[in-house]
Parts: sequence; structure tokens; C-alpha cells
Amino acid sequence: MKIFYSLTGYFFLALGAVGIFLPILPAIPFLLAASFFLAKSSPRFRAWLLSSKLYRRYSGGFAEKPGAAGKRKISIWKKTAVTLFIASVFCRIIRTRVRACAFSLFEKLNFLRRHKRRNRTPHPLMPGDT
Repeated sequence: MKIFYSLTGYFFLALGAVGIFLPILPAIPFLLAASFFLAKSSPRFRAWLLSSKLYRRYSGGFAEKPGAAGKRKISIWKKTAVTLFIASVFCRIIRTRVRACAFSLFEKLNFLRRHKRRNRTPHPLMPGDT
């Protein structure tokens, strides 16, 4: 089974690498799948992934305590609001600008109202899982 996970991980890694240069192929989902399969195939890679600063910064908090804290929610919302604002400035279609603003408002209300920390099952890459 380790060979299957390893080959699948390298396959997705190759697709992710190609996706970096080809705009039609998304790189992030393939790189995430590659990290999942490679972590399943090698305890050494899994340990390295869990101890890396990048993983801890962006995924570690969600793996240990699912959900987002208030400051993190606001930070995520600010980044997406700025991105939507910039996109709406460069868009010439008024209807699209209105949709971007409405989506930003809906996203803010959704983040502040619905996303609360809950006890869930642990993340599959966290220590202790097999």
C-alpha cells in the first residue's frame, strides 16, 4: 500500500508542478493531494510536513482545533475583501461589481455568524493517526 501512496503522491506532485506553469491546470489541489499521499506513504515525510513552519502557520491550527478564531476570521475576510475590491475596480461591468460587493458582505456575515469552533475528529495528518 505504501508503494501505491508513493506513486500516487508523485503523480499529483508532477501535475501540481505542471499546473504552476499552465494557467488552465490548478496547481494547489494537486499539491495538496500530493502532500496527503506522500504523508501516508512515508512516516519521515509526514513528520517533516507536520513540523514545517509553513504547515503550522496555515494548517496546523485547523488540524488541532477545527474552526477559526475571531482574529483569524477577520484576517481571512480582510484579505478576500481587498481581493474582491481590486477585482471590482478593474471590472467594467457594473453587475459584476455589485455581485462582488454582495459576495464580500455575505462572506463577512457568514464568517462572523456561522463558523464557530467545534470538537471534530482529528485531522488525518496529525500525530497519532494512522
